[in-house]
Amino acid sequence: MQKVLLSVDSLGVAGSDASRARSPLWITLGRRRVRWAGRVMMGSSHPPGGSLMRSSRILIAAVAVGVVLSACTPTPVVRPTPTPTPTFACTPEAGGTPAPCSQAEFEETKAKDALYAEAEAVYRRLFDIRTTLARSGNPPDGAFDPYATGSALTDLNATALDGVRIEGGEIKLAWLRRLPGLTVEGSTVALEACVDMSSGVAKRGGATLGPGNIALERVFFRRVDTTLKANAAQTKEVASC
Repeated sequence: MQKVLLSVDSLGVAGSDASRARSPLWITLGRRRVRWAGRVMMGSSHPPGGSLMRSSRILIAAVAVGVVLSACTPTPVVRPTPTPTPTFACTPEAGGTPAPCSQAEFEETKAKDALYAEAEAVYRRLFDIRTTLARSGNPPDGAFDPYATGSALTDLNATALDGVRIEGGEIKLAWLRRLPGLTVEGSTVALEACVDMSSGVAKRGGATLGPGNIALERVFFRRVDTTLKANAAQTKEVASC
């Protein structure tokens, strides 16, 4: 609010009522000197105990109030735009519908997703090596070493050295999914898969052993130094995937 200094230069105190009413009224507003163009209406008589000076002061006070009020320009209040609260949605570890969660839970879910993706990549690489060896019947010659350790590596090498090969048909990875909540030999993540070789024929040397089987596999992984490897596996024959 701007402060206004108001003063009166001439009130026309001397002379008759008429001359006093006609006297110019000068008002100083701050650094500006303004002539009052209105009329000061006064009769031949004044209120008891009053005077022209009092009437003029009343008029000047009214003008001053109007000037001060007009000088009060409210300053707009700038309110900051509220920052929206971030929302997070987490998908259950075993899959399903995303649900609201905290930021900490969201970050934990992202870390698990990355770990499962890494384990899946390792499993698929092992599956490709096993398929190649199952078709050829050749020994592994260290092919599994970069991707397996512990009992898993032992079992993979033993199966490959058995000399069984699959002729014809398809060696198919029917499905691959997460297996949360299970730990074997210090594993940190696990996958479950179904491998279907039933359309092919199993042979060892020149002997036919029968149709290929369908296997349900559970493979467990742990980190060795900085590399995630399969460290344990459980396999059983099933009727279908």
